[in-house]
Amino acid sequence: MAFFKIVIPLLGMVFLFLTYSEAKEIFVGGKENSWTIPSNSSNQTLGLEQWAKETKFEYGDILIFKFNPKKDSVLEVSEKNYNSCNRSKPIERYRNKKTVIELDRCTPFYFISGAKGHCEKGQRLLVNVACEKHIVETLALVPALAPKPDEPPAHNGAPGLMKLGFAMGIIGLVGIPVM
Repeated sequence: MAFFKIVIPLLGMVFLFLTYSEAKEIFVGGKENSWTIPSNSSNQTLGLEQWAKETKFEYGDILIFKFNPKKDSVLEVSEKNYNSCNRSKPIERYRNKKTVIELDRCTPFYFISGAKGHCEKGQRLLVNVACEKHIVETLALVPALAPKPDEPPAHNGAPGLMKLGFAMGIIGLVGIPVM
């Protein structure tokens, strides 16, 4: 029993280290200063939405938005406001030149530009977060953090003594004819 109390948590920790992945810093659009209205030329022809579909985002990753805060901002919005490009009630408004957002939940993130008319021209981003590794890591921690409770001791040790007494009685009965 003591063997399992040591081995199970140890295996859980080994599994955790083997599946651990470090968070990535990801520039929105794949490069610095890509939080703009997609142009009809260069790599932005497909727009931010297509870039996001082709990029794998994982729990704990860091999104980096770089833009001119005098001309633009990043709004985190609901799915409804994302689809309608509604800037009026954002969940969060980011105005920093370098905005850093951690993907800290296993739900989609919806971002639109805070500048009037930009979202309608394609400056918006839907980020779907993959959470498989996060769930596996969380489950791997459970055995290590929650040790199994010991079996409750037998009441006054009587059942254990009865089993021992029964075994000794059988040995004694078998041993008598041998003598």
